[in-house]
Amino acid sequence: MNTSVPELTVIMATPKRCATLKRSLRFLQKQTIRDRIELILLAPTDSSFDDLDPSLIAGFSRCHKMAVGPIDEVERAFAPGIEAASAAVVALLENHVYPEPSWGEAIVRAYRGPWTIVGCVISNANLSTATSWVEHLMSYVFHDELAPSGEVERVSRNNSTFRREALTAFGNRLADMLARDGGLMEELKHRGARFYREPQARMTHLNPSLIGAMLNLRLHSARASSATRARTGEWSPGRRLVYVAASPLFPLLRIRALWSRLWSPPVRRQLLRITPLLLLALLVDAVGQALGFAFGEGNSALTAGRYDLDREPYLTAADRAEFMQ
Repeated sequence: MNTSVPELTVIMATPKRCATLKRSLRFLQKQTIRDRIELILLAPTDSSFDDLDPSLIAGFSRCHKMAVGPIDEVERAFAPGIEAASAAVVALLENHVYPEPSWGEAIVRAYRGPWTIVGCVISNANLSTATSWVEHLMSYVFHDELAPSGEVERVSRNNSTFRREALTAFGNRLADMLARDGGLMEELKHRGARFYREPQARMTHLNPSLIGAMLNLRLHSARASSATRARTGEWSPGRRLVYVAASPLFPLLRIRALWSRLWSPPVRRQLLRITPLLLLALLVDAVGQALGFAFGEGNSALTAGRYDLDREPYLTAADRAEFMQ
């Protein structure tokens, strides 16, 4: 392996076996700057790496396989990988995203600017189910190919890249800040971080395609998100109560925000079949937000995080056949 200092460290985690990493590693193998990328793979035990095909980690600048103990929430698991990273820029990737070959090169180029966080263009990977499209609309539609590029107010919390020093500055608070309910983006912005979306850093994201899984993810993700918003904003009990009372309006406000995206060509073609499920997901999301504002996150961050650890149980048989090989 190359002994020079890598320009980009890519960190991924698996809850038990490396089979969950296989497809993403195949895409990373195709990176135009593969020899300048450091891989850090996180798993619970050394034996978790027994099924790792050596060819999938060949050709990178270096690869570290780290046993970090039980992984219940992928975001927290990234913390030891960040501490061990050699590159000045770290990419925190879920094990179900598939970067285009020029993704890494575009990320490294973007960091020639003054940015603390560089986000990617994230599109839907599994296009055949209404469920996947609804999940994309609820989670990544404002980070896909129609989203503005350049300096932006916010990028995706997941599957983005960071200057390593901005993360290590949190010290022993890093794992808590990375967590779904940790308020990382809000805190970085408060510290003066500048966000940038690089239009050439493109990847696709595999969404849950089973209806029950998607709705449960929406409920708990919304609760964790709203609780984080209220906590990091130091909301008073009265303001929380106002938002709980207003929660029946949330689906209408969300539709208003989504309106132009619903008529974009990729979504418009799916509109008839996705509309009923989208409306249901919006209602579930509103309930989740109300619970977060009223009672805090509870166990929702951990519950939602489980869906990010291993996608296979939450896919239709057709999607498993296509994406889990």
